Amino acid sequence: MVPHIAGGSSAGSAAAVSAGLCFGSVGSDDGGSVRIPSAFCGVVGFKTTYGRVSTRGVVPSAYSLDTIGPITRTVEDAAAILQVLAGFDPLDAITLRQPVPDYLQALHSSIANLRLGVPRDYFFESLHPDVAAAVNVAIESLKTKVRAVKEVTLPLFRGVPNGSYDVELYHYQKPYFDKNPELYHPWSQRQMNELKKVETVAYVETLKRLRECRRDIRKTFEEVDVLLLPTMREPAPLISETVNETHRRPRSNTSPFNQFGTPALTLPCGFSQDHLPIGLQIVGPAFGEPVVLAVAYAYQQATAWRGQWPPIVTNLV
Repeated sequence: MVPHIAGGSSAGSAAAVSAGLCFGSVGSDDGGSVRIPSAFCGVVGFKTTYGRVSTRGVVPSAYSLDTIGPITRTVEDAAAILQVLAGFDPLDAITLRQPVPDYLQALHSSIANLRLGVPRDYFFESLHPDVAAAVNVAIESLKTKVRAVKEVTLPLFRGVPNGSYDVELYHYQKPYFDKNPELYHPWSQRQMNELKKVETVAYVETLKRLRECRRDIRKTFEEVDVLLLPTMREPAPLISETVNETHRRPRSNTSPFNQFGTPALTLPCGFSQDHLPIGLQIVGPAFGEPVVLAVAYAYQQATAWRGQWPPIVTNLV
């Protein structure tokens, strides 16, 4: 078997869970680092609402986006770990004083009255055919269990030239990168050097647009209760083409929900013809983890994907 990447950045965490080496793991996510490896490894990954879980002690990537969430084999396990993680931390600058629901109880909430939104504009463009087929079958499966399914258009974040919020990553990495830039991967070296060009006014405009995104997405959740879409637009690419930087990554289906600050969960919804896992992403409004878990659990119980795991290859050398 030709080896494929496990995603990132929590690749080891997701691979370990998929291989059955641990009950679950915890990852940080500022653009998909919980959901991307979970989708590629065929497990559940849950990016929580910005401010739902403390980030104290976590190496920061983007202060404005960082969230913490569980990586597990099942939706129930994700709910159990989130129950432990969630809550206000007086020593953390991000967490908010929001009540912590009973997430395990939320699994069994009825979804019969829910309205599901499908954002086909942007998020369903240039999909690998196996991904498109699996996700559309998943949507059809859920359509019979809810009140309504409708297409929606999301208010996407618009980037600012020389104003990338990734400068927050450079803020943390600067003393290490300045001292030993040769220790960084060539791609990371290029990224760090590019971030040195970020301008103050442009960065402030970026933060303003993030706030506006989080305001505008609330209007979407007045029309629907959750969103359904592919987690990734393609199955996992090859390790070789990733290392050689010959793989052209499609646009992200995960980072918009960091920008919105909303909870987003990926769970298995099938396999490609090459037996690579495919993930369905379920998104809720801010602090809407209970409704996301309810929909994810209903789908999991109605399908057999949770019992099928990608093969473990041990003879790559």
